[in-house]
Amino acid sequence: MRVCRGLALLALALGSPLAVGYGCYGTKPAPSPVLHWTSPGGTVSVAVTEEPFSFVLTGATGQVLLESTRPHTAADAAVATGAYGPLALTHDTDTSVPGLIVGWSYFRGTDAPWQLATRVTSSSLDAGGLTVHVATKDPVHPAMTVTFAAPSPDPGLGVHIVASVDAPGEPTGDTYANRVSLGFALHDDDHFLGFGERFVRADHRGQMLYTWVEEGGFAQGEDVAPGPDNPTPNGEEMTYMPIPWFLSPRGFGMLVNGSTRTNYHLGDEVADAWRVEATGPSLDVTILADPDPLVLLQALTDITGRPPEVADWVLAPRRRGDVGSDEMEKLRAAHIPTSVIDTAMHYFPDGPPTNLTAPGAMQAVTSDIHSRGFKAVAYFNSFIADTWHPAFDEAVANGYLVKHADGTPYTVLDVPYNAGIVDFTNPAAVAWYQGFLQQALDDGWDGWMYDFGEYIAEDAVMWNGMSGMQAHNLYPVLFQKAASELLERERKGDYLIFVRSGYAGTSGLVPMVWGGDESTDFDTAKGLPAALLAGLNDGMSGIPLWGSDISGYDYVFNPPPDKELYLRWTELGAFSADMHDENQGTGNEPVSARWQILDDQESQDVYRTYASMKTRMLPYVRIAVREARARGTPVMRHLFLLYPRDPTVLTITDEYMYGDDLLVAPVVTRGATSRSVYLPDPQYFDFWTGARVLGARTVTADASLDFVPVYARVGAIVPLLAPDVETVVPSADGGAVSMQDRAGYLEVQVFAGGSSQAVLDDGTTFTQTAPATPFDLAVATHTSAGTPTVIPAATSAADLMSCAACTWAAKGSHVWSVAVVAQDDQIDAGPLRLTLVGSPNVKRFVFTVRH
Repeated sequence: MRVCRGLALLALALGSPLAVGYGCYGTKPAPSPVLHWTSPGGTVSVAVTEEPFSFVLTGATGQVLLESTRPHTAADAAVATGAYGPLALTHDTDTSVPGLIVGWSYFRGTDAPWQLATRVTSSSLDAGGLTVHVATKDPVHPAMTVTFAAPSPDPGLGVHIVASVDAPGEPTGDTYANRVSLGFALHDDDHFLGFGERFVRADHRGQMLYTWVEEGGFAQGEDVAPGPDNPTPNGEEMTYMPIPWFLSPRGFGMLVNGSTRTNYHLGDEVADAWRVEATGPSLDVTILADPDPLVLLQALTDITGRPPEVADWVLAPRRRGDVGSDEMEKLRAAHIPTSVIDTAMHYFPDGPPTNLTAPGAMQAVTSDIHSRGFKAVAYFNSFIADTWHPAFDEAVANGYLVKHADGTPYTVLDVPYNAGIVDFTNPAAVAWYQGFLQQALDDGWDGWMYDFGEYIAEDAVMWNGMSGMQAHNLYPVLFQKAASELLERERKGDYLIFVRSGYAGTSGLVPMVWGGDESTDFDTAKGLPAALLAGLNDGMSGIPLWGSDISGYDYVFNPPPDKELYLRWTELGAFSADMHDENQGTGNEPVSARWQILDDQESQDVYRTYASMKTRMLPYVRIAVREARARGTPVMRHLFLLYPRDPTVLTITDEYMYGDDLLVAPVVTRGATSRSVYLPDPQYFDFWTGARVLGARTVTADASLDFVPVYARVGAIVPLLAPDVETVVPSADGGAVSMQDRAGYLEVQVFAGGSSQAVLDDGTTFTQTAPATPFDLAVATHTSAGTPTVIPAATSAADLMSCAACTWAAKGSHVWSVAVVAQDDQIDAGPLRLTLVGSPNVKRFVFTVRH
């Protein structure tokens, strides 16, 4: 097969019209004319064989990105494989029976025999691209059209392909062409990463996946492997946030455009082919080509959007604290760093509590929260309870709700009531709903959990005429757009909405995504390990800011969270974009059975340690957020994004890069006190001890219950807030040390080696240069006014907090610290050079150097 592929590449390089016909199926077809088109930037070339119809996409250096399959026959597999031609169409008869919970996909259908495209009947080539008209074997739909053109908004980075049935028929007819499939050869080195927030695998080769925004199922517990019934009802393919996009190590990404359901068969039906299928008469895909996955993510998010401005407090620890509870007092008394209180104060679906509707009552609640150095978060969803009068009656009377075909409101079960669903395709309904959002802002809330969005049934009818099938995946994006428009106008850069459901487009509307209602265990289908993988897959799909609910939410088929789970999830939360603990859930025991932060001293101490680290790392995380907003680079990065040519990383699901410089390996297995960690680079530092660690191998890391292995790249620069900061929000009552109280201090951890730079949001720039191998430090000097001055040694580490300039090194340690009070400075110590440039204010900078 590889020899055959090599001949094809050689033929392409020579410009032979026979190039496309070789493929890797072992036989050479009869000569056929070949049509050519190359993208404006030269990144993708298309070669179309006229008969039998097929095509090959090659990259800028001639490597094959995608090549059409040959048609399969029934003898090739024990499945209906007629779809596995280069291009095929059929009619699917919907046999769905709606279930009790319409937030789950209940689609079932039966395909008529697939009909293949056979040959090109005519073509045209112009500045807009290549268009080919293709005959099919289907007497009812004898013609299709395929176009190859430059994509938007990056015309030089790939190809936009649209394959359509010329006369699909009436949508209500039993011969309507409502399925179009493109089939491709499945090579040994084909892998599929992304597809949104998928919980079980990083490489989806061998799976059937569909894109359908879906309420999470209930997992079966830690001892049950992922499968068709775990989680129920639809197996491991379920997700709140499907994105019709994947990355390939062959150097491209594929995005299916539009919001209708897409099906992928990634080698699950036949061993040597895969295909992508549209649920409609047209399949519209964009292929983006570049060997660097981060370039592909930038191009993807040029299309799907990147996050709005993100406030500091959005990136700091958040914890549930119900109105009327003493949670805030306990947190401050225990000095547990927390910047945001999530009260889950419901505005939707059933209105605020009656005791807080009096004038000024709600403002008093939020004012109290703010005075203690917290931001205040409430709750909205897309439902409206049929018991909430007169709001529900107003929504019905004005046509603000999603409807049945007969015009009556479509209601769904949302215990303890039935609820209508606000129709965000109706501009009047959007304005009406935004009025309630504005009320919450006027009441003093800084944002809200923005829940649900998965419950548009396939047979629903929208205000704009779309069917539920057409609108289902689009709905959460429209829901989020309603809030985003208002908040960007009223509170630009200083608000939080965090969502669990979404689709392509969500990334440009919200400052945070959370992983939904995970199970409260170590279950690989939906528990802690699944939550981590969901975040990494989201990151590879253009969703760069993500977190999960510490210790999970669902305990229907499994016990409530215990201490071990709570602490292990706390460690993951500290190294996520979003660290939050809802301390609530749904299950077979009362909420009081859940392990909580203050249940014993060890839990309190461990949580405090990691909440402090999460708070202190704000300057470092902000650098990563800046990259997310500029390029779509996720804060939590699957190793494939940085090491795309290292095959070892493809199946790694439990370690990641956190920002540019830290490799994090949380423990996600019950009972583990050590774990294997793959280190792709030749050398690292242990983040906690400063010891050098040999990389380019797998190491065994100790990992006691209170410890998460973290490694810093050589050259890493990690800026940190002061050690005693408890909130990044000003504290009016003085009950907590705030970031503003310590504005004159910054610690900069330097893992010396090579040459590197870090730039803070305020423009302060740090650089370091040093040998890549261990070295000793001599007398240190600093040059802040043109003349080098010797920096004296301190008598103790405590002097670093008060001296004008001093150094400190513990005996026998490869950790050396230097403190200066400056805006600009240069520090030299033997072969090490540190520079500080552009700080807008004079402050104390403490450089802690591992060498």
